[in-house]
Amino acid sequence: MTSFGDALWWAVVTITTVGYGDHFPITALGRIIAVGLMICGIALIGSVTATQASWIVDTVSEDEEAEARHLSDDAVALHERRGPAHAGELSDADPGVLRPRRQRLDL
Repeated sequence: MTSFGDALWWAVVTITTVGYGDHFPITALGRIIAVGLMICGIALIGSVTATQASWIVDTVSEDEEAEARHLSDDAVALHERRGPAHAGELSDADPGVLRPRRQRLDL
């Protein structure tokens, strides 16, 4: 490298990992255009990657929300099947029947 421009060109090409340096623009205008293309290429790959990651996160979130709704519906159905005494304990008189909490605490 013999100049600041060569050093800058080398840094940009190395950071963007676009080639070995066997083919390169010689003029300043050519290098400016090449740097612009490199930056646009990195931006394009970043945008595509971000879009794909966002789609994956949304899909996983929707699956988790559907599973949570399903579990909630199951809990409601189980509660309705068991009866209204949801905050009690099993009764000694009738197995499987819950006594309300206030009866358990003798209130």
